[in-house]
Amino acid sequence: MNVRRGGVRRGRRSALLVGLLTAGLTGTAQGTAVLEDRTLRSENGAQLLWSRSYPDALGSLSGPLEVGETVYLGVGPVVFAYSSATGTPLGRADLPGLVTSLDASGALCA
Repeated sequence: MNVRRGGVRRGRRSALLVGLLTAGLTGTAQGTAVLEDRTLRSENGAQLLWSRSYPDALGSLSGPLEVGETVYLGVGPVVFAYSSATGTPLGRADLPGLVTSLDASGALCA
């Protein structure tokens, strides 16, 4: 009987571990980027993780585009990169013209 109980306990522990991994409770919260009006925000379900607002004077907005754990947003002639989880700025690219769209396909456009 002890062997069987041990097997059942191990099975329950394995099921619990799989459940936690599936639920994503072992990592950091990563949200979904949403652009509403001129505010970029990251949400994890109903929870707001972070937000940034952009004044009209900066130009039109393009995106957001999520690639891995990074969110990209075109703002006038600039592309900003932010951490999906924290909103921490990761970088920016100043371009010679306005950003009209963002694409993660990797193809070159002429």
